Amino acid sequence: MTTREQLNSKLGNAPENLVSHFETGHFLSRPESRIHCMPLPQALEYTSHVLALPIGDHFGLFALHDGQDSNPHCYVSRGPCSGSIFHLMHDGDCRITHRSLESFLTALNALSDHESIDDLKEDTDLFFDTIPTIQGLLSRDEDIDILLPVYLPVTKSIPGDLKHQLATSRDFYVREAIASWLNLRGTREDLPLAELLAADNYGQVARPAKLAVSRLQQL
Repeated sequence: MTTREQLNSKLGNAPENLVSHFETGHFLSRPESRIHCMPLPQALEYTSHVLALPIGDHFGLFALHDGQDSNPHCYVSRGPCSGSIFHLMHDGDCRITHRSLESFLTALNALSDHESIDDLKEDTDLFFDTIPTIQGLLSRDEDIDILLPVYLPVTKSIPGDLKHQLATSRDFYVREAIASWLNLRGTREDLPLAELLAADNYGQVARPAKLAVSRLQQL
């Protein structure tokens, strides 16, 4: 099978830059720094496990980098964040780290010999058109606790009615996610919503909301 055919077997229709990446035959690997871009056979095997996870299936994740810590960097092949790089964390906050495969590889190659994968610089100002997807998640109430915390940090602005819907959700994971977003990107007009969340009975909701209140009061 060709590289494209092997990738298509996992993703359906492999993006051109992903095909090109694996056809180059150049995969940065510095085991002492836990840097290891996987060649195609290893990446295909790893991806089978990733796609078996709900979050892996939702984003169409294809594993690219294995730092020997069960936290692979993956290519996003589905949804509004397609083409970006996703850090799949087994015991932490999963997140989108780079806007493109090219940006990710550039950051990897920029690491010096005394640096490790933990020193990898992530892209800033990462924004995608996530609102329709978030609205769809709310209507289906499906895996929203694991998906919303990924989508909100890469969402630049949220309509007021949607913010209110998130802040009054019965799911405290949803309330925690919007509280964190308010602390990150909320405006002065969001202060009443932040104050509402700051009084939440769940500490993981109230803590980021209180930080948001403090920040918004200074605007």
